[in-house]
Amino acid sequence: MMTALERFEQAFGPSYARKGYDAIQIREGAVLYFRRGFKNRNIARINLKRVWNFPNGGLLAAYLRGTEDAIDYCIGPEHWDHAIELMQR
Repeated sequence: MMTALERFEQAFGPSYARKGYDAIQIREGAVLYFRRGFKNRNIARINLKRVWNFPNGGLLAAYLRGTEDAIDYCIGPEHWDHAIELMQR
């Protein structure tokens, strides 16, 4: 099974190293941060910066966390495809 980082890299391009994180730049001001060394690689601990710059940013935040102002999300494989779909719209 692919890790969350690999799955999101497949959808958005390669990640780059940031302090304690792997990051994927999706568009200007919209970056996914994956916490490095997360024990269960099948769960994505994602930090979304400037979620409003993502397509459907409010819907994405609401889907992942249940509130539109949250920043950190932990999601399992069952949610990866839908999260990617919301970011790509």
